[in-house]
Amino acid sequence: MGLNVSTIYAAMLAIGADMSNHESDLYVTVTPEVVGLLEGYTDGYTSFYSNIDGKLNYEFPFAYTPWWDARLKRGEK
Repeated sequence: MGLNVSTIYAAMLAIGADMSNHESDLYVTVTPEVVGLLEGYTDGYTSFYSNIDGKLNYEFPFAYTPWWDARLKRGEK
């Protein structure tokens, strides 16, 4: 699968990944399904442990599509 920042949210949604966000940044809890989906994908994501639940997460900058969709609806760039 050829993932990129514009499709990563849809791909995570399709596998039922546990996701959250801060503005346009997408956070995904690491699971075997997520790791499998990302096999071969290396475009600028980082990992961190959540201060809330201690779980490992991946951060995808600018990849939370609903945030961008809302901006476009308001006429923002």
